[in-house]
Amino acid sequence: MRQRSSLMRALVLLGLLAPCGCGRKRPAPPPAVEEPAPSPRQHSVAELLEGLARKDPDERSFAATRLSLLGADAGEVALSPLTSALEDPNANVRSSAAVALGKFGPKAQGAVPGLARALKTDEDRDVREAAAVALGHVGQGSEPTVGALSYAAKTDHDADVRAAATKALNRLSPPPRTAVRN
Repeated sequence: MRQRSSLMRALVLLGLLAPCGCGRKRPAPPPAVEEPAPSPRQHSVAELLEGLARKDPDERSFAATRLSLLGADAGEVALSPLTSALEDPNANVRSSAAVALGKFGPKAQGAVPGLARALKTDEDRDVREAAAVALGHVGQGSEPTVGALSYAAKTDHDADVRAAATKALNRLSPPPRTAVRN
């Protein structure tokens, strides 16, 4: 009998028996439930705009990315801070800002000069590519848009940037005469 109680105690300690000693196995703990990733709507536009002004580049990039997911739903109040973010020292922030501005479409006409400047002069290829795509959604065939896209389609040293600029030129309505064909 003594051996049996020692065995029972060992099984309880190992978690194979319920502490009551009734011989039933302990139920397995419920599986861990992962929290769903926060949706962009869980962050207010005001919080995201504050995030664009933070010191940490990861926080600024996160804010710009979340604003890009909201696009025009973020409201016109986001246009000026996003346009300013095209001048951010961090390339991820600049790229995310360009993507976000592109999601606004024609409502972001005021961002065309900043996007054109980013396309022509930014040292980061991802920023230039994002600016080209954004101009294709925002520019509507304006002279600064067509000029910047034509320049990039012909002269950018990166093939992906040239392709994005060409695609953006061909997307504009009405198509400009200077469109480059692939």
